[in-house]
Amino acid sequence: RANLALTAKAITFRLHRSKTDQKGKGELTVLQHCADPILCLVHALKGFLACRGDTAGPLFRHQDGSSLTKFQFLKVTNATLPGWEHLFALLAPIPSEL
Repeated sequence: RANLALTAKAITFRLHRSKTDQKGKGELTVLQHCADPILCLVHALKGFLACRGDTAGPLFRHQDGSSLTKFQFLKVTNATLPGWEHLFALLAPIPSEL
């Protein structure tokens, strides 16, 4: 996971292209640990990787290892988080292939 680093206190990841970075210079983003494990993205990612397996490849992928597309990711999250359709656009643009 060259684009993702996970420590006890933070998640650091690189977005290669975004709505505000059309030339693809890339941007390093850091999400900090928070005290409440229910709200903590670091805690959630560790749990996700424990279930998925901490192996190289796309973070979000199908069981066969192929990449989940932006469309597929948004379809699932919009179905499971009704009313939160703009959450990912507000937090950070999502690369076309995750």
